[in-house]
Amino acid sequence: MTKNDNLRDTLITWLKDGYAMEQGIVEILERQIDHFDDMPQAKTMIRQHLELTRDHADRVRGCVEMLGDDVSHIKAGMSNILGAVQGMSTGMTNDRMIKDAMGDYAIEHFEIASYMIIQAAAREMGHEDIVRISAGIMREEQEMAQWLEQQLPMVTRNHLQMVVRE
Repeated sequence: MTKNDNLRDTLITWLKDGYAMEQGIVEILERQIDHFDDMPQAKTMIRQHLELTRDHADRVRGCVEMLGDDVSHIKAGMSNILGAVQGMSTGMTNDRMIKDAMGDYAIEHFEIASYMIIQAAAREMGHEDIVRISAGIMREEQEMAQWLEQQLPMVTRNHLQMVVRE
């Protein structure tokens, strides 16, 4: 195996990790939608981001295929299970909206870091199509992180108001 093969395999691994990550986030968002029944704007945004996340998974899968490989269904399946568990872990708490919002904010930043790394690696290897795709996904994740950051104080206020009413 040559140095270039090792680099290509590394990029493929990171892209497959990104695909699995997106698949897991789909599961998390699907479970969170109903947690935001009292916040229609947030619920709409989560639904939109759910569709965007599915699109991100498709774009990342396309990058893997560009490099002549395919996504690991086992890894994606494990990620789906982890997403289901994470979604249920906040479902039983009285502050689930707070925990969902915090978790979503953290996840967005993890995604941003992942795509920053993928973009840098692809650029280093001369895969400009993958650079462009990962940069686009990263921008969309940054937009969602910014929106979530703006929402955290409101989600907190709403939760505190519910606590006072109880």
